[in-house]
Amino acid sequence: MNGRNLVILTGNLGCPPETRTLENGQQVVDFRVATNHWYKSTTGDHKERTDWHRIQAWGRTGTFCVENLQKGDSVQIIGSIRNDVVSNEKNRRVISSVRAWEVNLLSRRNPDHSKPPQDSASVHKVVANQTSHG
Repeated sequence: MNGRNLVILTGNLGCPPETRTLENGQQVVDFRVATNHWYKSTTGDHKERTDWHRIQAWGRTGTFCVENLQKGDSVQIIGSIRNDVVSNEKNRRVISSVRAWEVNLLSRRNPDHSKPPQDSASVHKVVANQTSHG
């Protein structure tokens, strides 16, 4: 049976997207998205849990994120989960992130934001069919 690695997140940016350049010269854009979950505890109290997700965007999708997204913006991310192993002499860690294929800007935290979108047609959606990075 074949599996499918598909993630859809809707949440808010915790910080502005940041670009970094890899050793091979490729650029990747990193940012974090918070999602909230409300539940009822065993005592009947309503609780809220916030989970933070690492997001990586490549190519046109990354460019869109850097040029248009700001901290607090509400976004929808469609992509896949990626688990990378990071090791040193003392320990080994697995870092999970979401590779964004599609980023949809749902709303701005501050509608009067001083950074206007680069292309009003792409503010709501950018799709870059990039499924094979690293």
